[in-house]
Amino acid sequence: MWQSLKKVLHKTENLTDKVTNSIQNRFNRETDVTIMPYVGYGNPHHVRLRGRVLENHRVEMAQDGDNALRNLRNIIRRFNSHELPHVELTIRFAGQEQTVITNDEGFFYAEFNLEQALDKTGYPAEFHYKDESREAYATSHVIITLPNAQFAVVSDMDDTVIRSNVPNRIKLVANTLFKNARTRLPFPGVAEFYRALQKGTDNAQNPIYYVSNSPYNLYDLLHEFFDVRDIPQGPIFLRDFGLTERYVGAENNHKTIQISRLLELHPDLPFILIGDSGEHDPDIYAEVVKQYPDRILAIYIRDVRPGKTWKVNERVEQIAEEIREQGVDMLLIPDTLVAALHAAEKDFIADSSLIDIEASVKADLPSNPIEALIDEATS
Repeated sequence: MWQSLKKVLHKTENLTDKVTNSIQNRFNRETDVTIMPYVGYGNPHHVRLRGRVLENHRVEMAQDGDNALRNLRNIIRRFNSHELPHVELTIRFAGQEQTVITNDEGFFYAEFNLEQALDKTGYPAEFHYKDESREAYATSHVIITLPNAQFAVVSDMDDTVIRSNVPNRIKLVANTLFKNARTRLPFPGVAEFYRALQKGTDNAQNPIYYVSNSPYNLYDLLHEFFDVRDIPQGPIFLRDFGLTERYVGAENNHKTIQISRLLELHPDLPFILIGDSGEHDPDIYAEVVKQYPDRILAIYIRDVRPGKTWKVNERVEQIAEEIREQGVDMLLIPDTLVAALHAAEKDFIADSSLIDIEASVKADLPSNPIEALIDEATS
């Protein structure tokens, strides 16, 4: 039954896209084309580049004084994207060139295998699109993990890095629709903690990957959010919310698949996993530990509603006990400082970094008990 429904949805979406694209191709040939490359990543011999090609993309950069209506207009524009399917895109990287074809949703993907090893942590990639009347260029940053890296980090985003209030659907919708990259808030200490993880204990450039179930339509907002909040940039793996056979019902598999691909890309590198208790991160990360024994250094799970969801927390503690027997610490943390203290104890980060992390966490604490009660009641 479900498989039949997926096929119907898939065919319906394909038919709708074909009609829409036909109309756009006929009447919108003079509209602008936007190449939206994502942050690339790889090791010294293998690089992966991803992105999307859109037309008539009219999302505006966030400003400090933007009101809710302007933010809502930008969100509508992000989700009402006009992708360019089945078009050619030329990609240049490290002296090599490839031509790729975008898929049904305008996404593109390319891999570069390099005989001469890359020796820097950052490189540019160039993208070029051209048709009969339009031309577009773009560049992106590619992060290379060098052999001296201590570990890699995989982090969830919603309610792990950025305050989204996923358990509270009303607040989740309000945060998504009416706020922007400058008004969305990170959890206190996250920027300082992630910068400390990136440096490690010997100033290595440890890679940080972000994996979330949010849609790719929000990619530019999240990328800008990192810049505004001084959180280390890294490849962001989101989901296509189109009703394709690949993605229908795939929420629980998305993170597992992406983490597995990253572990295989860096076969000699241990990983730290960071998530929250609001969704399925503890179960997903426990499965990763089973599939890749001896590859996970630690798991930090943010308690998104402390003291309110004891059944959820009891489940997390049960999972933590199970994987502790495999030599991996999973901590259910009330704030970033607790994770940082454990990381410093395990020599993942320098002790000196704790000063800034602690200051950030304490600065966010409610100034009086009444304020604390209000925060708890509305969380």
